[in-house]
Order: sequence, then structure tokens, then C-alpha cells
Amino acid sequence: MRAPGAGRPALTSGGGVGAPAVTRTALDGPPALLLDQQDQDAINVDRLIHDPATGARMAHRVLIPMATAADVPTLAEQPDAEIIDLYRQLAEAGLSLSFTEHVTARAPYPDERTALGLSDASPLLITCRVTTDADQGRPLLCEELKVPATTCQLTYPVTPTKPAGKRTARPK
Repeated sequence: MRAPGAGRPALTSGGGVGAPAVTRTALDGPPALLLDQQDQDAINVDRLIHDPATGARMAHRVLIPMATAADVPTLAEQPDAEIIDLYRQLAEAGLSLSFTEHVTARAPYPDERTALGLSDASPLLITCRVTTDADQGRPLLCEELKVPATTCQLTYPVTPTKPAGKRTARPK
């Protein structure tokens, strides 16, 4: 599966398992810390994704803090839009976006094993992509992707920030 953005599965027809679930939640845990919004309200969009090529099931969550939704009201109107559309809405609101990925792994909880079809011994790979207003350094939204580590591979392009200088041979 390819994604709108490095390392993310495509959220296109055929990959989804059911409709996205949209709820309101109080932020806690790692996403709350990454968003600097502990115990604040957010719009929560959960999707279960299936990759027909590998059989892998993945859980994708988008958390939109209410403060972000207040600044960009179109996010609250259709929070379950494709993530690329959410990025577009943020950019159209005049925000300059930057992204940071946080990656960790752990054993899955029982409900995650059931939802993703994992065995007790299967590790879970978890990535949190935080979208930030590059000008103000303010976190705007967080995507959380939980995937079976044994069947998924994350690929990230790395672009140098400046051209490499010419190397000179070292004297021996």
C-alpha cells in the first residue's frame, strides 16, 4: 500500500474496512503529549484498513484538537476526509505545514490483537505523525498508525537540507 505521505497506507477504495468512526475524545497518552494538549478535547477519526496484497490489517487514527478545528472550521465539518484533504485545508487556511514522525513498537493489547488479527507474540509497530504549523511550531493534528510489525515496512524518503560539500582526500 502506498500513501499520501511517506510510510502511510493509501486510504482508498478497497483498502477500508467499514466506514470511519468519528467521535469526540479527551486527549491522553502519547498523542496528547505530542500535541501538547493533555486532557483537551479533540475530534477522533478511526479507520480500519486492509491491504489485500499482504492481508495486513491496520488501525489508522486522526486526532484533531478542538483548538485546531476552531481555527480551521472546515476540519470539523468533514473530519473523516482523506488525510491529504485535511492537509490541504490546513494549507488553505494559510498555515505552513511541517511533519514529524515518532515510531515505537510494543506488544498489542487484547482489543488490538482482535481488531488487527494478530497472535499474542506479534509485535505492533506504532507511528505518530504530528502535523505542525512550521511558522509557530504549534502542533495541529496527529495521525496514529498501528500495524503488525511482521507484515509491514515503513519507507521514508530522506532529503538532505543542503548539498553535500566536495570531499578532499585525506593525507595518509
